[in-house]
Amino acid sequence: MHFQTVYDISVAGCRAWFLAPACLILVVIGALFPVTPDLAAISGKLPLSRAGGVTLFGIMFLLSFVMTWGSYWTLRHDLRDGDVSEVQGLVADVQPAATHQGIESFLVDGHTFSYARHQASQGFDTLSVDGGPIANGRCVRIVYVRDHILRLSLAQSLETSDLAADHIPPSLSERMCRSIE
Repeated sequence: MHFQTVYDISVAGCRAWFLAPACLILVVIGALFPVTPDLAAISGKLPLSRAGGVTLFGIMFLLSFVMTWGSYWTLRHDLRDGDVSEVQGLVADVQPAATHQGIESFLVDGHTFSYARHQASQGFDTLSVDGGPIANGRCVRIVYVRDHILRLSLAQSLETSDLAADHIPPSLSERMCRSIE
């Protein structure tokens, strides 16, 4: 009996990694090509000075860097150093996202996890509508920090249908899941 890891932040990489470089490109463009009075007349807005453009996009760069790469590196560091929590048990109370823009949540051993594809946060975020592995009765092991799932593993020794079968009491299914090493 063992678990198969289906998500690991160390392997998956940084989500939304492109935001910081995109903002940095805008900083460079803002520094090289300030808005001219002709462009301002076309748009009907006041011109933005070179310093204003660089400052605006510089702040956007810093924010996007911290929100993406900063969060990713911090979570990887936590995982490497063992500054994480772990929970193992049966998935319950799955609230699947109704659309690709929705939020999905589920419960494992009293801890609620939620995630959405459109959030810039790091960690597991594969929704059920996208073929995600989270389902009621599935035996999982989750390594997490706060609400960020850093590693998700599925029990391979017991079939989900066996755990959720009507003939196996939920308490026995839970003990079977917890006994998997």
